[in-house]
Amino acid sequence: MCNLISVSVPPLSVNLEGGINAVVDTDIVLSCTSASSNPAASLKWYSNSDIVLNNQSSFHTYGLVQTSPGADNGQVTSQTLTVTPTSFMDGDNYVCTAHVQGIAETVESNSRTLNLKCK
Repeated sequence: MCNLISVSVPPLSVNLEGGINAVVDTDIVLSCTSASSNPAASLKWYSNSDIVLNNQSSFHTYGLVQTSPGADNGQVTSQTLTVTPTSFMDGDNYVCTAHVQGIAETVESNSRTLNLKCK
């Protein structure tokens, strides 16, 4: 009889993409994608080092978390964040992180800074 061993593996990287040049009150979409991990990573969003909670305000809307097969039988995790910027958000810095339960390490994405123009 064989015993299966489950090994947790964190993602090696997290990538954040999306428009940073935007017009006030016009939606922009940021997309966060983790590299392959096992199990699938949990993603968190931050604005200026403060966590962005789902439905926290009318300025941020989370997309659905999506997983797809990744390297080495792992899972790639992705999610979008729609930002409806107001003029006071010019220069806000966005980052997403990926974490695998049971592993202390958290991987942080590149950052995106909003550059807003008035209508």
